[in-house]
Amino acid sequence: MKTNVRQCFLTLTTLTALALSSAAVTSRAGDLYYTDSQAKVFRINPNGGRHLVATVNTPTGLAFDSSGDLFVTDYQDNLIYRFDARGARTVFARNRLLSNPSGLAFDSAGNLWVAHNGIVPGITKITPDGTKTLFAQKVEPTELAFDTAGNLYATDFLRNVVFKYTPDGSRTTFAGGFGQPVGLAFDAEGNLYVSDLVDLAIYKISPDGTKSIFATGLSQPLGITFDPEGNLYVADYPNILKIAPDGTKTVLLSHVVPTCLAFRP
Repeated sequence: MKTNVRQCFLTLTTLTALALSSAAVTSRAGDLYYTDSQAKVFRINPNGGRHLVATVNTPTGLAFDSSGDLFVTDYQDNLIYRFDARGARTVFARNRLLSNPSGLAFDSAGNLWVAHNGIVPGITKITPDGTKTLFAQKVEPTELAFDTAGNLYATDFLRNVVFKYTPDGSRTTFAGGFGQPVGLAFDAEGNLYVSDLVDLAIYKISPDGTKSIFATGLSQPLGITFDPEGNLYVADYPNILKIAPDGTKTVLLSHVVPTCLAFRP
């Protein structure tokens, strides 16, 4: 039986309050943020210190805009929160057709793209002023990522493929043959990395579509992201792993239940 990726993201402790710690004030570029399945958002600074940023009912997506504001999806409450550099919270988006939001990604123009699986499953574009446009339907997306040419990639957890969307909305299957693809991240050379929750592996896909295995022996790989030095970070319960370009794994943080990862620019 295949693992239900939404259960892995969403079997969470239900908390309705959203509280910020003073640690958000001291956030710096290069800090790693992660959501966990205990309804919390944390940041890890370069010296390894961990700080609670917020509690959110069901945090399933995480992304920063170019100015360093943090955006977090709340799957069950059908919200996207925005936190400025000092931790002040606002509701950036709320819409019944944007229900059950999960993965987030920003394009080069500052538009936020949202994967959602509720009333109308699909991908929605939200401009900086909050204008929403449904970009894609007939997809069950989990995570999103952009390449440098402005093409959007989405994992589809029902079809077990990665779709590629050109800016005009044309869709092709970029890669298939996954057990259950979840996380997406590009390296500096334009290779796409995909975490697989069933195969317990990270796949590397070159720009021409060639697929290879980058890492195996994982326990529950979900969100992934790269640092500027080309190291890949993996939310792999019960750890956050750091994988060097040569495949060497180290444990950055243990005894955690991470789901999504993002570095503050």
